[in-house]
Amino acid sequence: MTDRPAITILLATANRADVLGEAIESVLGQSHKDFELLVLDCRSEDDTESVVRSVSDPRVRYLYSDRADRAGVCAEGLSHSRGDFVAFMDVQARWHRDFLAELHQALSGAPESMGVAYAPAELHTDEKDGAERIPAGEAPEGDLRRTLFSGPLVAPASMLIRAKPLKTLSQNRHRFWLTDDYTLSLWLACQTRFKALAESRVTVRTSAGQGVRGLDPVSEARGKALLRCLHDMPGKVPGRFGRQCLAGYYGDCADQALAQGRSSEAFGNALQGLLYTPFSIRAWRRLVRISVSG
Repeated sequence: MTDRPAITILLATANRADVLGEAIESVLGQSHKDFELLVLDCRSEDDTESVVRSVSDPRVRYLYSDRADRAGVCAEGLSHSRGDFVAFMDVQARWHRDFLAELHQALSGAPESMGVAYAPAELHTDEKDGAERIPAGEAPEGDLRRTLFSGPLVAPASMLIRAKPLKTLSQNRHRFWLTDDYTLSLWLACQTRFKALAESRVTVRTSAGQGVRGLDPVSEARGKALLRCLHDMPGKVPGRFGRQCLAGYYGDCADQALAQGRSSEAFGNALQGLLYTPFSIRAWRRLVRISVSG
């Protein structure tokens, strides 16, 4: 490995010393060896630092941050990164040993206009038998703006990204896009094209009641990302299509809130969705149904 590694891997974590070691082992077990791993400690109060310090590999670096937000910590990590490519690891994820090798090969041989390579993932939860493939079916590639605006597609820790455009996100006014993997993938789709592997190369495991960051279609972070994209990058996504996606997002939020007995929140979300598609019969029916049930 040279002094300037080919790949920088950023692993942001907070109080997950119990699983951090396994995530680090997954990285160190890669067949592609030319990388650096920056473990970004978000104000942990457990044994996170001890776990990292116990790893006797010069490619692993520990960086403590007083910031509690993932976006800010990842922005700091980017400012310390040295690789031509960047991957974001997650404590819930485990990589196939050829994950980096295959994505690096795919991206290195692609034109500069192809800025991201990603692999499908298998999601395992305690609540379901078997694994859920993300994305289901054939992984799309190319221009994914409309696809990602419609909903989450890329699982955590499944992308390899050219470093050059990412450097912008280390600046304060742009670091919002590092909030989670969906937010980042949406920003990337507005900047570049995606290359997809055919085979799954990532495993993500969650316990009962735990969500997977970046995969919840009704998360607050997704709503903020959609709004920010339309506001900050006008023209990247057609306005009418963008408004329809926002209406769908707020409609889904309303349905979830109503199912959980939060009628006031459901009404507010339904009304918000109606503002984006005021002539939608479906949106009006939802609003009336929530009004009656509340």
